[in-house]
Amino acid sequence: MSPLPRTLTFGTALAIGVALSCTGNPEVSFSLDIAQSVASKTTWFEIGAFADGYCQAVKPVIASGIPLDGSAVRVAFRRDSPTPPAIGDLRKGNYAFAAVARGADCGIVASGCAEVDVASESEVAITMEPVQGNPGACAANAKCSAGRCVPSNDNETLGAGCSLALLGAGPLGEAFLPSSEYVSGPAIVASPGGFLIAYREAEPDGTARLTLLPIDAGGGALPPLSSARLNGGLLRDYCAEAAPSQIDSAAFVLGASGGTVVLSHPPCGSIGGVDIFPTDPGGLITGFGRSGGNAVTVALSQGHALFARAAGTPLLAYVQNGQAELAAVAGADLEPQERRAKFGGGVASGAWIAGDKTLAFLALGRGGSTPPPVDAGADATTDAAPPPPAPTTGTALRLKTSDDLADLTKLTSATAVDVAVDVAWGSVAVTGKRVLVIAPAASEGSPVDLHAFDGNRQLDTSPTSIAVEGIGDAVSGDIAIAGDRAFVAVLRRGEVSLVAMDRVTTSPTPFDPPRVVSFLRDTRIPSIAKVEDGKVAVATSGSRVAVVWTTASKIDINKPVGGYAVFACAP
Repeated sequence: MSPLPRTLTFGTALAIGVALSCTGNPEVSFSLDIAQSVASKTTWFEIGAFADGYCQAVKPVIASGIPLDGSAVRVAFRRDSPTPPAIGDLRKGNYAFAAVARGADCGIVASGCAEVDVASESEVAITMEPVQGNPGACAANAKCSAGRCVPSNDNETLGAGCSLALLGAGPLGEAFLPSSEYVSGPAIVASPGGFLIAYREAEPDGTARLTLLPIDAGGGALPPLSSARLNGGLLRDYCAEAAPSQIDSAAFVLGASGGTVVLSHPPCGSIGGVDIFPTDPGGLITGFGRSGGNAVTVALSQGHALFARAAGTPLLAYVQNGQAELAAVAGADLEPQERRAKFGGGVASGAWIAGDKTLAFLALGRGGSTPPPVDAGADATTDAAPPPPAPTTGTALRLKTSDDLADLTKLTSATAVDVAVDVAWGSVAVTGKRVLVIAPAASEGSPVDLHAFDGNRQLDTSPTSIAVEGIGDAVSGDIAIAGDRAFVAVLRRGEVSLVAMDRVTTSPTPFDPPRVVSFLRDTRIPSIAKVEDGKVAVATSGSRVAVVWTTASKIDINKPVGGYAVFACAP
């Protein structure tokens, strides 16, 4: 069927016809009915079809436009186009058809939705209602093209004032096994060409894969790195019974002389610990080593499990058999047990490390302040002690600091400072001796709190609240620092958000006006609507900020693995 001509009806409405054909069915006509007063403000139309959808559920999703994922089809065309595009073939069934009218700046001026069974109906008619507030309008350093905000070519103003203008975004790629798999938390680092992402996928049968995904400075994804040391990224010696546990996080650091990727290794065949992959400066894996022992169970926390010292080997924070520890990574191995730091303080469930002129060792755990007995260690060859029994007290997030970046054992005896209680996660970043810790907030209105310390001295008893959109508790978060700015990424159900903070070296303060990006409301960013219990990480190269997330710990055919987005933050 050819596209229907545009006509004026009663002088008050604009009817636009768009061809629609359904697989195995006669073609169906499609029309938009919009008031002439609103049509005069319209430059672009967007149309999306949501299989088995309901308008009540679709309307919040299209508040900022038709999303890139979640709809069966999406088309965009100019209002004055003489030949509107055909929507294309759709399978028989029920659909929620949504339409959005955008102005020249991409701001939404009208929207509408209709539920139609295209197997039996011959016409899809949508009445569009005016929208107030101009949502979805492009920022000053972006332009509206094909109904989407894209970065302008004015590089001098791109990201000015740390506007967090979106440069590019995309998915993490196809699932290893689309029907069902387990996904680790992702890691992301700045690289010579932009950023590098690392994450692991594990099939239910135990087969596991490590992916290293390069992202250029403009937000474009390049082909995954392929190393001769990994056959298609496949990992060795995994087992089916351990697959569900492979949802902890990957750890990654990269510098001018090379990098390190670390993954926990499940205790398959009684051997467990960590897998260590040295890389070249571009992130290509050059070696492999495993540090572990009998019955050793290791977990890596999201965001800051590895820290690259300016001088010396990287430091790895991990939880081993219920104890938070810190060890230097020597090539493809961990340094001996006697050189490591123990946090103590009960049964640990999380450990993070960051540093600059001071080291910040963060741990999450249950129980008192007495360190548990030292076990055989991650390089042990004898059976390790089982975890102590779980205490009945709540969790506490605690911080230790040391100005000695070489002797880790000084952190063992350092005084621990309580940061937050009854929380499920944390993250930490350091600039100079300023330590910033984020953790879930106690108040419902602000899901994340930012705690600032000079060494282990807290600057203020009241943390800085960070409010972001989403549903329920903050499931995961991460923080990165560049100069006097900090960037906080937060994942809540159905939402990922990025917040920029200013003056972090003196008194951390939100920008005025706020620099907050809601990923769900930016339809250029994919893989958001189905976010559940995934994890998020953030990295910065100074003028660029990159966020990566996973949708859920367990992926099935209805969930994407995750996605990434790159933003500009200039002076």
